[in-house]
Amino acid sequence: MNKTTPFDMLWHKLNSQSCSNPLICIAKKRLQHQLLALPKDITKAFARLPSSFQSWVAQTTLSNLLSEQITDESLRFLEGHWLAIIISDVPYQFFISVRDVEHSGLRKQSIVVKTQIEQEPDVTFSGDIDSLVSIAVREQDPDTLFFQRKLLVTGNTELGLQVKNFLDELDTSAFPSVLLCALKKYNDVMQTAP
Repeated sequence: MNKTTPFDMLWHKLNSQSCSNPLICIAKKRLQHQLLALPKDITKAFARLPSSFQSWVAQTTLSNLLSEQITDESLRFLEGHWLAIIISDVPYQFFISVRDVEHSGLRKQSIVVKTQIEQEPDVTFSGDIDSLVSIAVREQDPDTLFFQRKLLVTGNTELGLQVKNFLDELDTSAFPSVLLCALKKYNDVMQTAP
């Protein structure tokens, strides 16, 4: 069930108004500008935090978001490999891998996230924040962005294809609705921005 938020009402009202009123035009442009800058501003602020805290937050978040895939070992292809994610327009990067850990005599997969590694990553996905958000909300296919040169994939081709296939098959419906809603709203604003 989709609830209408105050943001939805304001955004709808601004979009339904013609730009014959200069104040409406100015308010709409300012709101668009502020909303489009928000993810970059958040990422830049996050990058200023200690790297150990950044890694912990990213690792905890990904572990929660991908708990089902970790349990069924869908990420086994990343074991012993490093995937670099580069947000090119911020700039910000982080590295993801998977390892087995033993807890109470049981072996299970665990996601590892670092802000720096001592080796070259096996595969790198690089794109601007808008392109990466559009992949996350399923508005754009990674292949389309790759051919438009908005997503750059370098390194181990086979591993890159496994990552792409994983993203294609990923069921985001289990993700927190607040996260999906925020990303979709951002994507909608991005699509309607001049």
